[in-house]
Amino acid sequence: MTEYEQRQAKKMRDKIIKFAEDTKVRDNWHEPDEQEVEAFITGMHLDNAMGVQFSAAGELTVHVTKRKSLSVDFNLADLLADYTRLARQDSGISKLIVEHVLNQITK
Repeated sequence: MTEYEQRQAKKMRDKIIKFAEDTKVRDNWHEPDEQEVEAFITGMHLDNAMGVQFSAAGELTVHVTKRKSLSVDFNLADLLADYTRLARQDSGISKLIVEHVLNQITK
């Protein structure tokens, strides 16, 4: 991941953390509708992960709101890209743990 991508991913994560803190949504996002949190998607195509300052020119955008007063918006491709990076990092860590455990068992 480039430094630019790292900065953009951090900005996106900071936005969702701030939204979660401001709205007091549960960390596991279980039953957000019971906490008056809603989401909707606008746009017409899934095109580019463009960072936090994305162009709204038809890109699929996820809008998360609470009581229509607090909101946060994300380019859907950015969310997918960030989740993919996190999943790959987690897979790498999981792989190291599994290898360590297997090494311990086979000693």
